[in-house]
Amino acid sequence: MLFLTAAASSSGLRVIGAGQGRTGTESLRLALNSLDVGPTYHMSQLLGIDASRPVGPLEMLGLASGHCDLWSNVEGDTSAGKAPDLSFLVEHYNSSIDYPSAAYFQELLKAYPEAKVILTVRDAAAVYRSSRDSWCRLIGIGSPIDAFVGTIYSLRPYGRRFFRMHGDMGRATGRALGRADFSFADVCLDPAYGTAFFDDWNAMVKRTVPAHKLLVFETGKHGYKELSRFLGVKEPTGPYPRTNSTAEFAFVLNIMRVLAVLTVTLPALLVWCVCIRGKGVAAKPKRP
Repeated sequence: MLFLTAAASSSGLRVIGAGQGRTGTESLRLALNSLDVGPTYHMSQLLGIDASRPVGPLEMLGLASGHCDLWSNVEGDTSAGKAPDLSFLVEHYNSSIDYPSAAYFQELLKAYPEAKVILTVRDAAAVYRSSRDSWCRLIGIGSPIDAFVGTIYSLRPYGRRFFRMHGDMGRATGRALGRADFSFADVCLDPAYGTAFFDDWNAMVKRTVPAHKLLVFETGKHGYKELSRFLGVKEPTGPYPRTNSTAEFAFVLNIMRVLAVLTVTLPALLVWCVCIRGKGVAAKPKRP
């Protein structure tokens, strides 16, 4: 994995992303980094992908606590009515977008009131389709193979930590919307529910964040010009980044499938070898 060495500033977060996943958040992460308001936090950082913080192999395997657990702690404090400890985020980052941090954009803005908020948006139906074909499958909602892989992955040490955090994200999202019955599973399974959720979330963010602190950034329409003007930085040359398509997301799904296969086949192979050897020993005649 690649570990970047850029350090976070002492003033806290400069940008807080409030947009849902599949609205161009990874492209925005790259753009913010190029505008020198990064390093920028994103869910990919949990896995150590192009991470701006040291992510050890034990954390990546789930054998040691890491950011998944810290976000679960944030939910525990927030749901209990306590101010969450978000200091771990600004140890290595100047900006934060995508989940899990987007679920706590209000708490982050309260902790870092000088930050500006970017709401990435797309057509809700398009976001639903992209979500259905990407992260919904990641949590086991899709084909029978996706359900099998999601179940196996949830039993792995890292998977247990990740799925616990994912449940916490759902509770935080529902709380922000004022909907105790909110469910990410329903978002994936019901197109009407899913598209309504994305529209409701965007409307809630617009009501919540003061207009002078909010940029509504429409993926595919806006770019460096709008970002630079909003953040008060120089506009860079070159095209706005485009990355993390649904096809690219399939790479992550394939990794999960390989891990699921290894989780099942390696123990089965070990048991088979032990059984075969045991039979061989039992069948071996004793010497007189």
